[in-house]
Amino acid sequence: MEERFGIYTRVSDVGGREGDSYGSSETQEAVCRQWAERSSIAVPADAVELDEDVSGSVAHEERALEKLLARCEARDLNGIVVRHLDRFGRDTISGAIALKRLNDCGARLVAVEDGFDSTAPGSRMLFNMKMAVAEDYLERTRQNFKAARTRASKRGVYFAARAPFGFDRWDEVFPEYGTRGQLLKDGRLVVNEREADLVREIYVRRADGQNIGQITRWLVAQGIDITKSGARSILKNRAYLGEAKDADGAVKKNAHTAIIDPALWERANAVRGEYHPRDGSIAEKLTLSGLVICDGCGKRARGGAYGRNGKRTPMYVCTNPRCEARAGMKAEKLQEHVGATVQEALLNRDPYLGAVLEGDSSYVEAEQAVAQARHNLEMYRDNIEIQEQFADDLPGYVEGLRVRKDAYALAQDALRKTPRPGFGDPDEKLTVENADRAFYRRFIEEIRLRPAAEGEERRVEIRFRGQPSVKLAEAACSRGSAHPI
Repeated sequence: MEERFGIYTRVSDVGGREGDSYGSSETQEAVCRQWAERSSIAVPADAVELDEDVSGSVAHEERALEKLLARCEARDLNGIVVRHLDRFGRDTISGAIALKRLNDCGARLVAVEDGFDSTAPGSRMLFNMKMAVAEDYLERTRQNFKAARTRASKRGVYFAARAPFGFDRWDEVFPEYGTRGQLLKDGRLVVNEREADLVREIYVRRADGQNIGQITRWLVAQGIDITKSGARSILKNRAYLGEAKDADGAVKKNAHTAIIDPALWERANAVRGEYHPRDGSIAEKLTLSGLVICDGCGKRARGGAYGRNGKRTPMYVCTNPRCEARAGMKAEKLQEHVGATVQEALLNRDPYLGAVLEGDSSYVEAEQAVAQARHNLEMYRDNIEIQEQFADDLPGYVEGLRVRKDAYALAQDALRKTPRPGFGDPDEKLTVENADRAFYRRFIEEIRLRPAAEGEERRVEIRFRGQPSVKLAEAACSRGSAHPI
């Protein structure tokens, strides 16, 4: 009986140094498949498991490796093959337990490029030695990293992906280069005077009572590409007080030059917006949530209640501060128009709505595309003749494997974005409150909203599922719509 093995690949730092030294997941898989072919061992299509951005110190029960171990114990697989033994794990105890599970069920572990086979004499001792070396390497790497962070913290390095707005990194302002021409990294913070002036003004404006939207629009007018959440994060970042966190996460004062004083910080953060309870009363009135798109920037318009002095009206509004159109419309007005348009389209037997009612085939077609992409991947990956053709061209085989994996992933993504046929979201419990929302989502792909300057008859464009983008005005005229916006 032909033996069946599972392939396990792991890359703990995708795109990083480890990915270069240990090989991409495709390269690891290709090496394992070449070994399986030479050894006349079959690899089932569903017996290839991958862990990305997962450390080898993580217990095997929490990794994809556990699936292969369970299948070995169920006698569905005869063993597991990896490219290097430390792909299997970097923890002595966890690795030993996993290996014992394989030994107890009569399965093998093979590490191709380490020449390791668990059925060979002395394999247990060799395995324990390699696991101990791998664990020691991991521990030394952790200790070195922690020591480096501690030294950097004492120098005033700011631990973040990039400097906060208002600061620059030291190596950006005063770059220094090593003997080989490489930039010497230095994450200490240096005040950017132009941005610092804007930061001070932000705090002053907030302390004077301006809301986040007003502050954001002012920043955009100054040429700063920022969102409301970005402006809000500036008001919450204590780096502007000269504070930073050290390597252990403790707050370190006077870590760098402060931009604002504590009194201004307290005044700005004492300002609070008007409180409105989130009891769902507004959401119930927004039956087109998720369907309305600002035609100016292409982003979804936000549904909510807007107004002043306690008078709040449900609306759909573009909240993108960089959008010049900033389209918005009262919810009642838009929903009345959309409802009348859909009703009229149903009465006139619109072909796109008819396709939905009679059974839209787009989901079935997307499922078929996924099945075809999966078939192409498996045929390439498991075809012995193809493997023989690439016997001396491993990079070529890896590239072909990657292309087919990408095509499979794209088909899966398209399937996820294709709505299932039927009434609304199958996972959404249908209630009286969400019946209208489910009804509209069944027929409508998107509703594009334009600013009032476009003219009332051109403000809205409804696109039904399967319909190319058509101006509503033209569609309404062709049907003789009696429901102006």
